[in-house]
Amino acid sequence: MRPPSNTSSSGVEKPRPKRANLDKPATLIVHTTLTPIRVVNISTTGVGVISSQNLPPKTITAIRLSLYFYNELTELTLQAKVVHSTPVQHDYLVGLALFDVNPFTLRVINQFVMLNT
Repeated sequence: MRPPSNTSSSGVEKPRPKRANLDKPATLIVHTTLTPIRVVNISTTGVGVISSQNLPPKTITAIRLSLYFYNELTELTLQAKVVHSTPVQHDYLVGLALFDVNPFTLRVINQFVMLNT
């Protein structure tokens, strides 16, 4: 499945979903390599992270993080594709587009975003 685009098939830009800013530790998984990262923003369609790794666009990754859902810490594993990797000081700001997100995970992210925007 392809990650979502912000442009419809007619070329008209779609409104971006709300996103919440945060500063939370997580784990980035590329192939079998686990890298500690910081999640700096999240929406139902994407995640922004700070990583020590420069990842090429279109790299397929997974992100493990925990978010509160109805006051209970919930462990999530998100499938994502790298959209951009921009140098920031000694690290990289990596934009990731989510794909194959199950309905429960969407509910968890959506509730987190609504409570934190």
